[in-house]
Amino acid sequence: MPRPLLNRHPNADFSSLSDLDDTAFAIWLSREVGVTPVPGSSFFGPGGGQNLVRFAFCKTVDVIEEAAKRLRDIKRGGVGMAPRNEDVAARSGLQQ
Repeated sequence: MPRPLLNRHPNADFSSLSDLDDTAFAIWLSREVGVTPVPGSSFFGPGGGQNLVRFAFCKTVDVIEEAAKRLRDIKRGGVGMAPRNEDVAARSGLQQ
């Protein structure tokens, strides 16, 4: 069996896209792009992982390829750019 080229649960630093915290960015990404990561702070001690999200690749290849296309589109400006200086999580109603 060939070895995977990536970790199955890579962390991604999104700080060049947005200054939201990890939870707000994860919610925005899920709602606006249709790709749902886990906030990075879930995996670190207090104050850690605020600029990271983690992805899981427990999907079919076609779903992973579509997610990769959507994520590339953010970088190219094809999707509305990630918001800055907004409290997306609070506005979403998912956090109180």
